[in-house]
Amino acid sequence: MPIRTAIAERHRLEFSYKGLPRTVTPWALGITKDGVWRVRAAQVGGFSSSGRAGDDLPKLFDVAGMSGLVLLPEHFEVPLQYRQDDSAFVRLDIQL
Repeated sequence: MPIRTAIAERHRLEFSYKGLPRTVTPWALGITKDGVWRVRAAQVGGFSSSGRAGDDLPKLFDVAGMSGLVLLPEHFEVPLQYRQDDSAFVRLDIQL
């Protein structure tokens, strides 16, 4: 799965979400409290319906809502604000 690879190897991801292109640095993948597979990621490019695209704040993205997923060749450093064991998840599959 490109999401796991992106987190393990610290690659950015590009995909469409809610009809808008996104570029993110993925931090974690797992199942949230409502039983949904999600990715915690900081959006660093593209567009967002919230108007917060590119602000580097972490968001949760439903995996089922992602389309056209592309693993980008560029790498990223672990951000200072990153914390392991995100409390939004009941089960983490992979994290930074």
